[in-house]
Formats: sequence, structure tokens, C-alpha cells
Amino acid sequence: MNIKRTAKIAGVSLIALLLLVIVSVSLLLGTQAGSRWALARVPGLQLENFQGRLGGQWNAERLVWQQGEDRVEVQAVAFAWTPACLLKMTLCIDRLHAGQVLLRFPPNGAPSDEGPVNLPALKLPLALQLGDVQLGSLQLDGVEQLRDLKLAAHWTAAGLQIDSAHLQRDALILDLNGLLKPEGDWPLTAKGQLQLPPQDGQPWTLALDIQGDVLKTLLLKADSSGYLSGVLSGELQPLAEHLPARLKLTAEHFKPSAALPDTLQLDQLLLTAEGNLDSGYPDPTARPACVPQKKGPVAPCRYRG
Repeated sequence: MNIKRTAKIAGVSLIALLLLVIVSVSLLLGTQAGSRWALARVPGLQLENFQGRLGGQWNAERLVWQQGEDRVEVQAVAFAWTPACLLKMTLCIDRLHAGQVLLRFPPNGAPSDEGPVNLPALKLPLALQLGDVQLGSLQLDGVEQLRDLKLAAHWTAAGLQIDSAHLQRDALILDLNGLLKPEGDWPLTAKGQLQLPPQDGQPWTLALDIQGDVLKTLLLKADSSGYLSGVLSGELQPLAEHLPARLKLTAEHFKPSAALPDTLQLDQLLLTAEGNLDSGYPDPTARPACVPQKKGPVAPCRYRG
């Protein structure tokens, strides 16, 4: 009888403890007061005008995290997720909006590691679903890195399925979708469209097909339309030092400016470029040094940078 009574008391105590934990978590994450209390205990974290609850949706006028000289500031942040998705072993982020993200990481004076970049394999214990991710602007040490980021993606057995991604940097606008497998060499397969700055009053668009490994080499194929109708192919090493790349552009016909006479039209054009950010790349719009003909377009020519 004593054993049964002890087991019964232990069982009731365990259930009471679980209920206490659930109630405590609900009070912390399910109420605004509990959420404020929990956030106030995160070292280096400050929030202005926090509204909502961590266990559902919340927003803040400004979020600042600082440790030493490192500082992260997020303005106009709004976050919403569905806790019930955890029952399906899925983290469902319904909305993540930020007007501006300011990152400041001063150099620590230590010698930089110029070796190859290594990315860890990501094996999440939960599936991930990103519904609506929007970022107005991202700045690193006062320099804008990108703006107008919009992302929708979900985690599958094959990796991160990018349903749609949109971002802008300077005058470049990129839209793409594809599959990224975050393990090994991080293989990527993606298709999309890159809008280049207009030239001579004409739009310039590249229809992209990207395949390869993020940690090694990405192969690029693109159909160019608008200002220049042609085919672009090449390869680049996105994480290597100084971003080495090799590109080739071919076009049946090309006239750099509509104001030029037809005798300066280039036929069977071939442009090749190879270099990196340190040594530089040839200007893809540079005009080959070809001798114009008295009649008809310029003879076939090649330009190698």
C-alpha cells in the first residue's frame, strides 16, 4: 500500500509541476506584462514602446541590443508566430517586418582571417515556415548593404525552399526562387530575374539560372534583354576573398547607343571578363576597339578584359 500511495503522490506531484510550468510559461509569453518582465532580463536588450506578447504577436518602435561596442538596432519591428505549429514540430513565423536594421561591429584590432569561409551544416530540430518577411533597409557600419527585402520560404527534407525572394542594392533589383541545402558545400539551385540600371534610356534585364555550391563555385546562365540582347554565362565564387568571377557575354547585334549610326553596330559580339574586386573587372558596357566599316555594321570583333 505504501508503494502505491507513494507512486500516486509522485504522479500527482509531477502533473502539478507540469501544470505549474505551463501556467508560468503562459504568464510569461501569453501576457504583455509577462513578456515585458522576460525581455527586461535579457542582458543588453532595450525596447521602446513594446506592445503585444511574445507567445503570439508583438511590435516595438525600436529594439536595441548592445554588448561592448557591438550594437544591433532594429526600428519599427513587428513579429507574429503561431505557437500551435510546435505541435506539428514546425516553427511558423507568420510575419517578421523591420523598417531598418542598423549593425555596428567595430574592428577589434585582431588580424583578419583571410582563409576560406566555412558555413556550418544546419540541421534544425523543427521544420521552419516563413510566411511574410520584409526588411526596409540593412546597414552595416553606416553603409547600406541592401534594401526592400521580401522573403517567403519553408524548410523541407531537401533543404530551404525559397518560394520568393526580392531585394535591392543600389540600382540592382533581384527576384528569385529556388532550393538551398545548408550542409556540405551548400548546393543552390535558383532561377530569377535581375534588373540592371537602364542604359541609353532602355531597361536592362537578366533572366537568371543559377546552379552550384555556395562554398565553392556557382555557375551562372542568363538571357539578357532590353538594352543588350544576348546570352551571359560564367562562374563566380561568392564566399572567396575579393569575389573572383569569370564571365562571357555573346550577342548577335549590339549598338551601344541608339544615337550612333548603323555602321557602328557590332555583330557577333563576344565580351569576356575575368578578375576580382581587388584587381577589378572590365566594364561590361565598354566598347570594343573595332574599326567601323564604310558600309554596313562593324565586322565581327572580340574584346577580352
